[in-house]
Amino acid sequence: MPKPVLQAMVLADHVYREVSGKHIICGTFTRYLLRNNRIEPAEDTEDGGKRHVLKGPVEKAGTPYLYFALLEVYGHVPLELKFVDLSDASVLFETKFSVSSSDPIAISEYVMPIPEHIKSGKEGHYSLDLLHENEILGSWRLNIIKLGEQPNETESGQ
Repeated sequence: MPKPVLQAMVLADHVYREVSGKHIICGTFTRYLLRNNRIEPAEDTEDGGKRHVLKGPVEKAGTPYLYFALLEVYGHVPLELKFVDLSDASVLFETKFSVSSSDPIAISEYVMPIPEHIKSGKEGHYSLDLLHENEILGSWRLNIIKLGEQPNETESGQ
């Protein structure tokens, strides 16, 4: 069985699929800012209930998604996804799964939800690696930094 060929891979906040089958990829990112949000203790409300208050910068949190497109997929093809801390090459999580297609000539597109805890780790450089039979087909790098410590956009080339 031939090795799949990676055509595209991107990490995004959301990936939608419309009726025609077209994928809409929203909010791609290569860096994530750690924020100092905190939950304050319960406070009494006017109706006698309790509420918790979130203090600090607030942003929408959700599951990121990995979009990838492959060629040379015929039948069931086993793949593996690893999230690696590049400072010490430790694997923070990994999952094995398979994709399938009946047409090896067509581009096969897939969307996979990624555990949100990849965005809540420690500062550093990380890699999301897609593998087939222990060979990396492609990687998506993610830089996690504390809020206020991101490089100037003109300096980083972004």
